[in-house]
Amino acid sequence: MAEDKNGYLWIATQGGGLARFDGREFRVYTTLDGLLSNVVTTLLIDSTGNIWMAHPRGITRFDGKTFKKFLQPTGETGARRIRRIYQRGDSIFFVTHPGVLGKIYADSVHYWTKPIVSNKTIFFTYIKPGKAIVHYLNDSSFLYYQGNDVRKLSHKNV
Repeated sequence: MAEDKNGYLWIATQGGGLARFDGREFRVYTTLDGLLSNVVTTLLIDSTGNIWMAHPRGITRFDGKTFKKFLQPTGETGARRIRRIYQRGDSIFFVTHPGVLGKIYADSVHYWTKPIVSNKTIFFTYIKPGKAIVHYLNDSSFLYYQGNDVRKLSHKNV
């Protein structure tokens, strides 16, 4: 669930599309309106008010009037479940299973072919209220991004 600057509540559903609640009634958007899928796994409202929806196999952007679909590539490197989307600067980033990072910039989708850290994958991504980004990696360490500062943190004894 996410709230936009107009106070509307946007609700992701597991098969019913995207619902908007204006305080009195619901408006539901589905594949018939332009969604890539009626299964919406996560939502993001970006700095310009666009609503980004992650689906199991792609992303939809809604600008309030039109929907734009971003399909995942098929084949050996594609078709991975999108787990999290977030904004950093002028790009929308997404994390897929098993921890592959990609971004959307100027309506073009880019995937990293190498892990974010050598031999590591992203297990979970958390966005702090101050917009800092924390990636939890498969070796129990963390990558912490705040502004231009990037730190690798670990609770393990080295």
